[in-house]
Amino acid sequence: MKSPRPLARAAALLCGVALTGTMAFQPMIAGAACEPDSPRAIIDAMLNLDVYGTEEKIAQLEARDPNHPLLDFLKAMAILNRAYTTSTIDRAAEERALVPLIEAVNKARARIQSGDDDAQVQLALGLSQAFVGSIYFAHDKSLKAYRYASAGHTTLENLVAEHPEIEDALLGLGLFNYYLGSIESKGMKWGAKMMGLEGDRELGLSYLEQAARNAPNVAPVAARVLLMEVDLPDEEKCKYASLAQEMRMRYPGNRIFDLIARIIPLQCRLAESEGRSVYPDAGMTLAGSCDDAGYAGVYSGAGETGEVIVDQGSRYDSTPVYSEPSVQHAPAPAVEPSSSGSDFMLDY
Repeated sequence: MKSPRPLARAAALLCGVALTGTMAFQPMIAGAACEPDSPRAIIDAMLNLDVYGTEEKIAQLEARDPNHPLLDFLKAMAILNRAYTTSTIDRAAEERALVPLIEAVNKARARIQSGDDDAQVQLALGLSQAFVGSIYFAHDKSLKAYRYASAGHTTLENLVAEHPEIEDALLGLGLFNYYLGSIESKGMKWGAKMMGLEGDRELGLSYLEQAARNAPNVAPVAARVLLMEVDLPDEEKCKYASLAQEMRMRYPGNRIFDLIARIIPLQCRLAESEGRSVYPDAGMTLAGSCDDAGYAGVYSGAGETGEVIVDQGSRYDSTPVYSEPSVQHAPAPAVEPSSSGSDFMLDY
């Protein structure tokens, strides 16, 4: 399946859902990372399309730690999450997301200039710059897009060089390399080359896969990109069959991954029937979250959420059979943009 306007879609990262059955999940994340308002808990709520829960957790994080490096970035992700949960992309929501993203960039720069060398501050800066660039690409603001993309790439490359353990940074590096490496327009290629922004598509895929496997906070976002944004032939998409099933399991509130988990095996069978060389399932597992124990219990086949049938004798995970879990969402409160970004928005 083709992804239209891959650069424009780079910002569309937070709509996911995930995997089935007998797979052994990664070990649970422990300690501070498992606070109810931790970045991973917030991202998990986003991917499960729990709008109210997401905003509640962000409010709790802000009350507990108003200077958390990733706070403004997470606020922007919550706004973008709403933009990509309907059949059409809400471009106005993308513009509103620019406000907290620019706030995140400015705050991180100020902290770094004041001598704060916290790796999480650098991560917030690099990811925010990358997402600003992605939104500008979506709105055909090429010069601003290139400027922010370049800055984000440099920030994250320097961060990984100094702190290779910060694997959340691989998401931004993966997006940069994959999308810039996928440019087909000669004019855009020329513009990117003139600004030193040449990507490497295969390296980008490798970074995204590493992020999905290992990044403690943004692993689900990387998985969502691999399943929904990456433009691969059907026969190559087969390597993500297990990943799609895991996302379906982890985020039952998001029906998009349920659909993807059913479509990929069909695409694989079709490709094989047409004589194409089908990639084997890579058996990818998502970096563990605080709720792994809960998910393992919920989807073990017990209780009213129903059972999952994983292996029905196919080379590819057969379409799982299960009864739908009951997922309820509270009414979502309105999201208002911060007034502190008004001058920037006028420039936009």
